[in-house]
Amino acid sequence: MKIEIKYPDNTEFAKLLKSFKEKSLTKFKKELKSKKERIIIVKINGKIAGVLKYKNLKNYSRVESFFLIQKKWRGKGIAQKLYEKYEKSLKSKKFIEAYVYQTDKRAKGFWEKNGFKIIKDSKDNQGEKLYYMKKRLKQIQ
Repeated sequence: MKIEIKYPDNTEFAKLLKSFKEKSLTKFKKELKSKKERIIIVKINGKIAGVLKYKNLKNYSRVESFFLIQKKWRGKGIAQKLYEKYEKSLKSKKFIEAYVYQTDKRAKGFWEKNGFKIIKDSKDNQGEKLYYMKKRLKQIQ
């Protein structure tokens, strides 16, 4: 099994856009061009297996979505490798934030294992309960 983690090229990006249910695709494309929003993908044997979409803001980064496309890749350490690549890319950020559905125990455990703490309860636009989680990053001197 060959695992490859990278930023997608234009062809891969076009395929990914079809899989995201973005309400404002124009805004999303604009933010990607301005480097505020980014996507990192993981490929296994040449096929896209997972995606991490994030948004860089002034002194922090927010995970917008993070998923493995096929359930068969869960529990194999692939999401962990993808997350580690993401975190290493955040050289000047002070913290990372993520929102996790309270019903998703697996995701909550993943973020806690990676040093995130629950800061407060929240809700999404449809009223689903979320945890607002945050991790302070070590500053490189």
